Formats: sequence, C-alpha cells, structure tokens
Amino acid sequence: MAMVVGGGTPVLLGTLAFLGTKKADGQRPSLLSAQTWFAVLGIAAAAAGLFLLLIIAVFLAVQRG
Repeated sequence: MAMVVGGGTPVLLGTLAFLGTKKADGQRPSLLSAQTWFAVLGIAAAAAGLFLLLIIAVFLAVQRG
C-alpha cells in the first residue's frame, strides 16, 4: 500500500501540474492528444526512476547502519 501511494503521488502531482500549464500558444494540453500521453508516460517513468533510487538509498543507508 505504501509503495502504491509513494509511487503514485509524484505521478499524479506531476500530471496535474503538466495539465495545468499553458503551452506557448496559450492552450492547455488536451487529453485527446498523443503528445500529452507521451508526456504523462515520461512523467511516470521519471517518477518511477526517482522512487527506485529512493528505495536503493534507504536500503544502503540501513545496511551501513
């Protein structure tokens, strides 16, 4: 449960921040656009990578005492 919340929160917040921004032409991203879905996929991949680094860092800190 904690991993779902810990992994899903950055994805949700990043996606909401992305959808709340305006592009250079003044339009917000559309959920019907493939470009938006690739950006959300990138946000999810970045969050997963950072979450994995956090798990590794905690593991190493516990191992070293």
